Amino acid sequence: VSGQNVAAFDSSIFAVPWWQLYMKANFLGQRVITQPIAGAIDTPFSGFSLGVNGTGSARNQFALDGVQGQQGTFAEPLFYYADGDPAAIGVGQCEDYEIAMLGFGLEGISFSFTRAYVLQTLFDYFEEPDDLVGLRWLADDIADFGVPGQAYSYTVTVQNVSEAYTDTISIQLDGDYWHTSVMTPTMTLGPCEIAETTISITVPEDAPKDERHDMKVTAVSTLNPASKPALTFEHKVPGSILLVDDDRWYDQEILYQRLLNSNGLPQDVWETTRGIYNFSPPLELLLEYDFIIWYTAYDWFQPISPDEREVLEAYLDQGGRLFLTSQDFMFYHHRTALAQDYFGAIGYHESVSPTAMFGGGIPGYSQRLAGPLPLTYGNYRNFSDGLTPRENAEILFWHNAGLPAAIGYQGATHRAALMSVPMEKLPADSHAEVLNHMVGWISDLGGSLLTIDNRASQPGEARTYTITVQNASIAPTNWVTVTNVLTDGLSLNIASLTGGATYNAASRTISWHGELESGETKTISYEATPDVGLATGMAVENNVTFEYARHLVAFNSYATTWIAPPDLHTSSVSLAMNRPVAPDRITFTLWITNSGLAATNGITAVVYLPDHINPVSSTMSAPFGTPQFDEERFIWAGDLNSGQAVSASMAFTRNIGSITQHIQTAAAFEDGVTGAIMVPFEAFLQPYRRFFAFAANQE
Repeated sequence: VSGQNVAAFDSSIFAVPWWQLYMKANFLGQRVITQPIAGAIDTPFSGFSLGVNGTGSARNQFALDGVQGQQGTFAEPLFYYADGDPAAIGVGQCEDYEIAMLGFGLEGISFSFTRAYVLQTLFDYFEEPDDLVGLRWLADDIADFGVPGQAYSYTVTVQNVSEAYTDTISIQLDGDYWHTSVMTPTMTLGPCEIAETTISITVPEDAPKDERHDMKVTAVSTLNPASKPALTFEHKVPGSILLVDDDRWYDQEILYQRLLNSNGLPQDVWETTRGIYNFSPPLELLLEYDFIIWYTAYDWFQPISPDEREVLEAYLDQGGRLFLTSQDFMFYHHRTALAQDYFGAIGYHESVSPTAMFGGGIPGYSQRLAGPLPLTYGNYRNFSDGLTPRENAEILFWHNAGLPAAIGYQGATHRAALMSVPMEKLPADSHAEVLNHMVGWISDLGGSLLTIDNRASQPGEARTYTITVQNASIAPTNWVTVTNVLTDGLSLNIASLTGGATYNAASRTISWHGELESGETKTISYEATPDVGLATGMAVENNVTFEYARHLVAFNSYATTWIAPPDLHTSSVSLAMNRPVAPDRITFTLWITNSGLAATNGITAVVYLPDHINPVSSTMSAPFGTPQFDEERFIWAGDLNSGQAVSASMAFTRNIGSITQHIQTAAAFEDGVTGAIMVPFEAFLQPYRRFFAFAANQE
C-alpha cells in the first residue's frame, strides 16, 4: 500500500475495516518532508535513504503520513522520517498474509531507479522466510515506586514468535536482592502462542529512602538459548519530596524539577494526567513523603479531583506538608474541608484576572519579590482567583486585583500553602526564590524570620536585627542550624550579639545550632551598622539561612534597609460610609505619608477596588499630585518631600442587597526607590434590615 493520506483517512472515525484488521497501525499525523527518508536498521532497507518531490518524481507529496505499529503486534518500521516517526511499516509475522505500507506515494520518490529499487526490495521482503525460533515480551519495562513492606505483582505476557515450532521457555531473574518470585517459571508455547506469568516483588521493611532496585526478567528459549529477550523492573523507595505533575495540557515538569534542584531539594515525580484520564498517587505512597509539591498549571477541566481531595486531606491529617499552585482549585473546591480547614481559604473571588504579584511588606521576603512581579500567561487563559484567608492564616503573596494570591495555614497536624495563580507564569528569575519561600513556610521551621527595626537608615546608623527561630508546634524536636553571612557594607557590633550565637570574623558569619523542642522559639539579636560611604538609596539586604536535619530542608529569610530613602510604610487606606447601616455611598481615601529621609522619586499609590461599586468621578480629589480612576483602580501619582503627607479620595455608590457586603482589598504604595509595600484593608457594609415586633402568649 502506497500513498499520502491513506493512513490519515482510513484510520479516522470513518475507518475502513482493513486498517484495524490487517494494518494494525496507528496514524501519527502528517508532515511536509524536506529531508531524506532513512531505511530502518535490521530491515532490507538498512543504510538506504530516499527523497521525495525531486528529479523524476511526480512532485505531488505534500501531506505524508506517519504510521506506527500498535503495541503487541508484529508491525515493524521499514523507513523513518527525520523527526523519528516511522514513515513505512510492514506486517506479516504470525499472520496468514504479508503487507507493507508506505506513508508516501511511490510515484513521489525521486529518481526512477530509486522507485524500482524500493519496489523490488519490498517484493524480496515478502519472500524472506519467517522466523523459525524466537521469543518476545508483549509488555513494557516496569518503572515504579516501592513502599517499604509493600508487595507488588505484575502480570506480563511472553510470545513464541516461531510460526513453525513449539518452544519451552524458562523465566529467569537477575538482580533480585529484594524478595521476588515468578508464578510460572517454565511454560511451553506452540507456534505464535502467548502466555502470561506474574512477577512478584516485596520491598524490605527497612529499605532506606531513595534506595533503588533494578532487576531483569529474561525469557530464555530452549530451541535457541541465544533468544532471550529481557524486561527491566526498576523500583525506587520514596524520598522526601514528591513533585506531582498535574499539568494536563502544557508540560511544566522540567521547570519545577530545575527549581527544586536549584534549592537543593531532590525529588521524585508523579505524572497524573494522560489525555483526559487521571492516575493519581495513592495515599500509601503520599504518606512516605515529607513534602508534596503539586501544580496543576493550565488545568481548568479538573485541577484536583474529588478522590485526590480526599487523599490529600488524609495525607495532611497524618502530618503532611503540601504546597499547591492552582489557578482553578477554588472554583471546584471552595466549600470543601481541603480549602477551608487545611489551606485556610474560607472564600475566594473567582477569575479576577490578576497580571502581577507582590511580596512587598511581607516579613522575610527579599526586595526582589516586593513586586510588581508580572504574570505572563502566554498560552494559558487567566483564570486566577483571589483568596479570603481564615483567621490565623498567613498571606504569603498579594496580586494586583488587591487580593491574596497565596496563603499558608497550620492546622492541628499539618502545614499547607495554596497559590491561586500559576507560579510558573511569574518571571523566570523569581521562580527559585518564590519556591524557596513556599517550601520554607510549610516546613517545621516555617515561622522563622529575620527582621530589622527600620527599613530606612542613615549611613553609620546602627540597626537592630532579630533572628526568630521557631520550631512548629506540630513538629518533633529538631536539630537546627542558623547561618547569617553579613552582607557587604554591614558591620557587626560584636558586643550586641545575643542568644548564644557565635561570630566568625574571617567569613563574616553569625551562626547557631542546637535542638529546639516542639513549639520552642529561639531568639538571636544583634546590632549592625551600614558603612558610612554607602550611596543614598542603596539597598542593604541581609540574609539568614534556616536548616534542620529531619527533612534536610534549607530556606532563606531577608531583611532590607535602604540608605536615606523615602519611606511610605506608614501609609494607609480607609473607607467612610454615608451612614452606618445600609450605606449606599462610600468613599475610599489613600493616606500617603513619606516618613523617610529623602524626597520620593515618583510615587504610585493604588487601591484595588472591589466589584459592584460605581465610581462618582466628580468626587475625585487631592490637594496636589494626580488622582485618577482606571480599570477598577483608584490611583494617586506625585511626589512627597521627607515628612510630607497627602490624602486622595474618591466616592462610589453601591446597590444595597439583602446580605452583608464584604469588601476585601489592598493598596500598593511604591516610592520609586524602595520595594513596593502592600497594605491590606477590609470592611463590612451592612444591608437594609427591618425588625418586626410580635407578642405571643403561650399557655
